[in-house]
Amino acid sequence: MSKILTSFFVLLFAVSTQAQVFEFGITDPNPLPDPLAFCYGDSVTFTLEYDGWGFSSWYKCTEEPDFVNWSNSEKWEMVGMSINTFKLGIEGDAFFWVNVTEGWNTVTSQVFHLQLKGQIPTINYSDTLFCEGTSLVLSVTPGDLGDGNYQWFHNTALVENQTSESLEIADSGTYQVIALTNPTQCSGIYYPSQPTGFHYIKPDVTGTFKPDLNRLVLQTSLEYTSYQWYQASSTIVEMEAIDGQTTNKYNATITDFDKYYALSVITSGGCHTTSDKILVNDSIYSLPEITVPSQQFLCRNQSVTLELKNQAYASYQWYKNGSQIWNEAKPTLLVNSDYQFGTGNYTVKVTTVADPNTVFESEPITLEFNTQPYIGIKNNDKPCPDGKVVLQVTKGANGEVGGYDSYQWYFNDINNFDEAIEIANATDSVFEINVPGEARHYWVSCSFNSCDDISGSKIIEPFKLYPPNISMDPYEGLLCLGDTISLSIYSEDVSFQWYLNGVAIEGADQKDYQATEAGNYDVLISSLLCETTAPVKSEYPAVVSYRVSPSFGVEPEGHQYGQNPNHLIFCKYDTVHLNLNNAGNYKNIQWVGKLFDPSSSTDDWEEIEGQTSATYTFINGVENDKLHYKVRVDSMMEGDKVCTGISEYKTIDGWIFQSPAIASYNNSELCENGDSTLIHLAFQGTWSRMEWYCDGILEPNSNTDSIYAKKEGEWTITCYPEYCPNIPHSSGVGPYVKIMQDAEILENDTVIYAMPELGFYSYQWYFNNNPIDMDTIEIPWVLYKNELKPGSYTVEVSNPAECLRLSAPYVVVGVDQTRNIGINIFPNPVETDLHIELNHPENVKSIEIYDATGKLWVYASVIDKNNIFSLDNKKKGIFLIKVNYMDKFSDTFKVIKN
Repeated sequence: MSKILTSFFVLLFAVSTQAQVFEFGITDPNPLPDPLAFCYGDSVTFTLEYDGWGFSSWYKCTEEPDFVNWSNSEKWEMVGMSINTFKLGIEGDAFFWVNVTEGWNTVTSQVFHLQLKGQIPTINYSDTLFCEGTSLVLSVTPGDLGDGNYQWFHNTALVENQTSESLEIADSGTYQVIALTNPTQCSGIYYPSQPTGFHYIKPDVTGTFKPDLNRLVLQTSLEYTSYQWYQASSTIVEMEAIDGQTTNKYNATITDFDKYYALSVITSGGCHTTSDKILVNDSIYSLPEITVPSQQFLCRNQSVTLELKNQAYASYQWYKNGSQIWNEAKPTLLVNSDYQFGTGNYTVKVTTVADPNTVFESEPITLEFNTQPYIGIKNNDKPCPDGKVVLQVTKGANGEVGGYDSYQWYFNDINNFDEAIEIANATDSVFEINVPGEARHYWVSCSFNSCDDISGSKIIEPFKLYPPNISMDPYEGLLCLGDTISLSIYSEDVSFQWYLNGVAIEGADQKDYQATEAGNYDVLISSLLCETTAPVKSEYPAVVSYRVSPSFGVEPEGHQYGQNPNHLIFCKYDTVHLNLNNAGNYKNIQWVGKLFDPSSSTDDWEEIEGQTSATYTFINGVENDKLHYKVRVDSMMEGDKVCTGISEYKTIDGWIFQSPAIASYNNSELCENGDSTLIHLAFQGTWSRMEWYCDGILEPNSNTDSIYAKKEGEWTITCYPEYCPNIPHSSGVGPYVKIMQDAEILENDTVIYAMPELGFYSYQWYFNNNPIDMDTIEIPWVLYKNELKPGSYTVEVSNPAECLRLSAPYVVVGVDQTRNIGINIFPNPVETDLHIELNHPENVKSIEIYDATGKLWVYASVIDKNNIFSLDNKKKGIFLIKVNYMDKFSDTFKVIKN
């Protein structure tokens, strides 16, 4: 025979919808017998391999379990729970299995049927009752094992020399037999029967106590053929028959001395038997009475013992205020101030030996314990932050304020009265305090009727709100567009503000709110009783979802913005497809969009005209005027009901690139032709390539972020971003690269000044070819005329690239020399024509006219006495007139053009 399958797999589908697997089978003995049959006393080990989150229940039964109708489920015995192994001792045929439960789902394993080799013996008898002095014959099934294969026991003791299938007994007691029922397969193994008790026939006498008649009515059943009552004054004297008392009842008079009664009967079978003796006296049969204690008002730390005057009853049960006191069934009761004792009316109920069915109750004894002081807050005021409350002491939680002889208040920041601080002058039943910033404990010590007592700790801390719990109806929180979900909380004395996805809902300020759209709903509550208490928001949001939840994908995928998978970025001119998933499941489709905040309720989602198919296609940045998109669908539900649902939104965004900027050095100047100056991209970006231009003409091989410019002109750069390489971004403007201009000295009425001056330059002035100490000059490019001395001034100008330029001399002459030159310039200010009259034109080489930026507008080398220059088409501003003499000196004059 092949080995029997001892283990298998069961797939258990739990609430989590994940399949769980367990393996259950016999692991010892190994190999298994076939069939599964064992000797008495053998053991079988079952093993369960299960790693799920549920629990296991192990069962056995003496008959095959009915899993369909559960007709024998009361016979299933649970032998273990949530264990891995179980060793079953073989005591007879048994069925064994295990249940594995996860949530509401239970899976039952294979049921193993374990058979017993041989037979459990049973004792056969005609009755378990027999008359004392007679005998009873017992026999055994199976009875064909032969002499020597049985052993009999009486009250667990072996009956010597009794090894056959029958036994005659004359004594009452418990009998058992063991037998070798399968000596071939289970050699030397005795199988035990169930123990069976046998008793002598004896009348059962009961009594009914009649306190009002001072009588105990004794009686037995009417099944006997003859009755005779007996009495005696003690257990050592012979019982005497009571004349005429030959019925099943007898009225025994209760006396103050002992009296014993018994009943002798004859059964229908002729068996003579007598009952046990019954003691009757007024100690046993009297109404219960509690001894009144000497003190009935006690302090809480005191106790008192209540006791019955008569303590010979059969049973006792103590009561307080009519309620049973558990585990108090003695003739005495120790009463203290613990929770089940304390102040109240105490009684005891008893029964008598012969009359266990009649209960007698004592008169009550009233005990009063001093009441522990209780601290409450007057008017149940809230301890608002930065506020005040009035503490008051009462006798118990529901008592009146006061009622004690004296008071003393204490406090501590921890719950420890032993280290509490006594509060000065706080000796009344009421006490006003400032609400502490953090939790503080208060006590009050009170005295009443010579009993000193301390209240429990009263914690006073600033009143705070706790996060409310939101309930939903329907509880699953699913809706169709147009439906509502009822949200509510149960907080009182608060104001409300509901939020959807973190944004306050305008007008939603009641405890209930009807939600009409999906999202996470929270509610913020604020106390109406304590304005200084911080508002608190619900700890967990109520999640409302659409019953129909369409979704859509985006092609191409786009670039995800940050950590938000629904915010996608595309290049301008990209073609974007929004594709509804599972479009065949829906009846109607409508794409909707929004330009501004998708979570805001101040603007609505707008239907996109004509977009009612499963795919919405547009060119980004050209054909779409929205940023956020959803799709709305209709779905057919059960009963032809249409349920409208709407998807989550997706944001279709466009790249925004910062225009490139150019950094330059050395005033973007060249020292001379053939020189170069560095210019480069000011801020690095994710550019794929770059192009440099000079005066709009592309420089060859210029795909670099820096370049050395050698040409004069305006330099710009055009960059192509990495993410959108076909869309150029130009700096627009750039530095003007030029050869550094010659140095020159210009003047106005008060100063002479060096040119160039607009840029980064260094200056060194010379007087008669000797350098001037520049530390003495306030503005490096300016000299004040009132500080000049007759002589020749020149200036040397250099830029950061150390290009040097030296000006022509500026000659300061005496007053007479200046007058002899004879220059007259008019009008000043000038609007159209400027006149320059020269007394000695033969001494003048040329006349130059500059604007304030240093740009040369007029150069005249042909000089007359009267010279006219038109400034009609020139902009308003300051112009400089430079007169150059034959001796290389010059004068500069300023005119204003209106």
